[in-house]
Amino acid sequence: MCMMLYIASDRPVPLVAWNDGAPSFNVSKLNENSKAVRQRFSKPHIYYLGSHQGCSCGFSYGRDTYDEEEESAARESVRRLSAYLAQAIEIAGPLELYSCWDGDQEDEPQFRDSITPNEIGGDAFWFRERQFITLTR
Repeated sequence: MCMMLYIASDRPVPLVAWNDGAPSFNVSKLNENSKAVRQRFSKPHIYYLGSHQGCSCGFSYGRDTYDEEEESAARESVRRLSAYLAQAIEIAGPLELYSCWDGDQEDEPQFRDSITPNEIGGDAFWFRERQFITLTR
C-alpha cells in the first residue's frame, strides 16, 4: 500500500511529468481511481503529487531506516515538493493538501494543520495518514 498526496488549488498549477529514465518529483491530473478524493477539498483544481518512487511514500525521511542513496533521494523529493508548493502558492494562492494511504481517499481527515512551504523538510519529515493541510505563504 502506498501513501498518496493530493493538492487542490483555485487556479490551475503546472504539471510535472513522470520520467521513467530519471524518476523524481512529479505532478499529474487525477486518474479514475483517485476521483473519490475530490470530496476532501473545497478547491476545484486537484492533482496528485508523486515522489521519486512514483507514489508519495518518498516524501518521507528521518523516520524509517533507509540506505544513504534512498535517504538522499527522499530529501531531494521533499526539497522539490517544497519549492513546487511555494511556486504554486504564487500562481494560485492558498492551497489544500491531503495525505492518505491508497484506498483511504474517501476517509475524513484525522489531522488538520496550517503550514507554509518552508515548513516542509528539515532533519526529518513525513506526512501523517489522513492529514489535511492548508498551505499559505
